[in-house]
Amino acid sequence: MSTVGPKEADIPKDYFIPDFGLDRDIVWTQGNLAATEKKIGVWNVEENVMLWIDQSREPLLSHEEPVPEGELDYGKVHSLG
Repeated sequence: MSTVGPKEADIPKDYFIPDFGLDRDIVWTQGNLAATEKKIGVWNVEENVMLWIDQSREPLLSHEEPVPEGELDYGKVHSLG
């Protein structure tokens, strides 16, 4: 197998990467979080807790709808011949 591209030794390393600080959306979100926590308190969520998911129902992607007769089932491989 051959690959196209520069050799490992030719790839530059340890070059300067500028730091422009936090993105304005992150600063905005952190400000909103701080203001909300000041109003209603800190939201402490247990680690690895799945929120807003109804564990009793079937996952959306596991349900298969029947394909109407005469239509292609795009979930299967079809021969074009």
